[in-house]
Amino acid sequence: MWAARYLTIIGALVACSRGPSAHDVAVSTSAKPTPSATPDVVISPTTTPGSATANTPNPEKYRGPCERGDFRSCAFLGWGYYTGEGLPLDHQAAYELFRRACDHGAEQGCVPLGYMYQQGDIVPKDLDAAIAIFKPPCDRGKLEVCVALGELYEKDRDDPATALLHFQKACTGGFDEACASVQRLKQK
Repeated sequence: MWAARYLTIIGALVACSRGPSAHDVAVSTSAKPTPSATPDVVISPTTTPGSATANTPNPEKYRGPCERGDFRSCAFLGWGYYTGEGLPLDHQAAYELFRRACDHGAEQGCVPLGYMYQQGDIVPKDLDAAIAIFKPPCDRGKLEVCVALGELYEKDRDDPATALLHFQKACTGGFDEACASVQRLKQK
């Protein structure tokens, strides 16, 4: 199941995108909704659907910011629907929220959406769609997403050469898990 892998990636994305920057605050106006702060969320690979912990946020608090255009909040709300943590289990609502977030550039929505297409979870399996979803965040330097793209090429496309390119990008950027994959593929 891709959920544990997604939790690792989303946790890393959250850690590098906490709250609006000083620039965001300085340029916000009453005519433009101010993005809400990304919560201090601790998500671990051991979190599974229905296993809410003290570190699991209340996803309902993301509804208002999502409706006002904070697309990261849409992704967190979608995760609540996907896992059933704090919200009714509703995979279709999760898909729609992930799609909305990703379409507006929030990697927190792109990662689960890409995995849905990669795994055929909720939507028909479509590796080309997964690649199209993963590639832009990887190109923007989201190293965790580069690892996901490398795994897709290695495991689902049986293309170790292209997988190696994505793992090398992540490794060069300092993502240690990718370095282990680079070593493993070079030994084959």
